[in-house]
Amino acid sequence: LSKPESDRGALLGTALGLRLMFSLLTYGLIALVLWRFEADPQTRALTYLYAGSVFFGSFTVIRNYFTSVIQHEYVVKSEIFRTILGGIIKLLILWRHPALSWILAAFAFDTVLVSIGFISTFRKRADPSIGRWSFQADIAEKLVRNAFPLLLSSMAIVFYQKINAVMIRNMMDEASVGYYAVAAKIVDFSVFIPIILAQSVTPLLVKAHSGKPGEYARKRQEFMGWMFWIGLLMSVALCLAAPLIIRILYGRAYLPAVPVLQILSWKLVFFAWLKASGELIIVEDLQRYAIIRNLAGAAISFSGNLLFIPVRGVNGSALVLVFTILSTGFFANAIIPAYRHFFEIQLLSIHSGFKQLLRFLKRDR
Repeated sequence: LSKPESDRGALLGTALGLRLMFSLLTYGLIALVLWRFEADPQTRALTYLYAGSVFFGSFTVIRNYFTSVIQHEYVVKSEIFRTILGGIIKLLILWRHPALSWILAAFAFDTVLVSIGFISTFRKRADPSIGRWSFQADIAEKLVRNAFPLLLSSMAIVFYQKINAVMIRNMMDEASVGYYAVAAKIVDFSVFIPIILAQSVTPLLVKAHSGKPGEYARKRQEFMGWMFWIGLLMSVALCLAAPLIIRILYGRAYLPAVPVLQILSWKLVFFAWLKASGELIIVEDLQRYAIIRNLAGAAISFSGNLLFIPVRGVNGSALVLVFTILSTGFFANAIIPAYRHFFEIQLLSIHSGFKQLLRFLKRDR
């Protein structure tokens, strides 16, 4: 979408069609699993209700369009309005003390609101030269072929990001799961900053990569430097503020979650490196090797939790997650030949990013 020569109408139409088809496949798999493993009719009905949101999530392709032309302000306004309206609806439902089905319906309706907002914004703000959306089989084949390694990688990422809570539940107790979940939620909320930054810069990198190699190399290095130092500052800030954040949001009963949050806060800096290198992998069309580093991360996470949870408990599991992200986003780049130049860029980013930060602070003064 970021390339000037792209047929955006065909890309958007094909991407939307693929997402709707895979949403239907996903819903069918959910129904199959429920039919095979879930005997309770109410649980099945509630899951069917909430799973319907996968269809409306397909319209996030519109957000990708605005990201590609660096016009985030339009979709952000839509999302803010959706958040406020969705929050009001949930409060009204909770005020009436509803059944669980109403609460799940309200959360599922969030995706409907988002879709309506995206469609409305696109109709008002999109470039008219895009033309009509169309589904093209050759583009669909290319998208699926290029996305398949990322699909496998995403499955590995979900595994090593979420297996911690499952293993803590099986090897410890419910209270430990609660402490870990509280800390993980706070960190997961914070990672949106490096994600938004990476999404905003990627279209510029795509255009530079299509043009002059020297300009792309310079922007790529600056991008990695900014990502590292912003992530580092966020990690330090969250680590220092962890006791205050837990006390304000959850109360003194959850103070045992403070050391977990302080450990997980260092996920931010290494996640910023992981996200930055992930964007560069897509820009340079090297995603077929991404599965290697993410499968390695899944193996490190599983084996590390087996070793450290019995010894260090929930803190050990947090340490394993941070090391897993460092390994997949940094050490793996040094091992995989196609990604070795990313490792060198990351090493340089520690120095170059610090200089960029100093120049920015001096200019701000």
